[in-house]
Amino acid sequence: MPSRRTPVSIIGLPLEAKNFQVGKTLEEMGFGRHVYTRPVMRKTPTKGTVYYSGILVAVMEDLSAPMPNYISVRGYRVRAIHTG
Repeated sequence: MPSRRTPVSIIGLPLEAKNFQVGKTLEEMGFGRHVYTRPVMRKTPTKGTVYYSGILVAVMEDLSAPMPNYISVRGYRVRAIHTG
């Protein structure tokens, strides 16, 4: 049975806003049911220091409608990328 979960990458949310509940906001907008959200962490090439990349991945279930490329999340205009 194919998975009905769709990962949605949210790009452009500043570091201090990463605790915003992006998935809940997408759910309130009517794009499906939010499952979980995780930040994308990267490492610096020389020392391996971990840092926040500015990308949040919200996993949505039963994505009912195609999402626009740009959405507003608590006053921030962010880019939403998904395949599915």
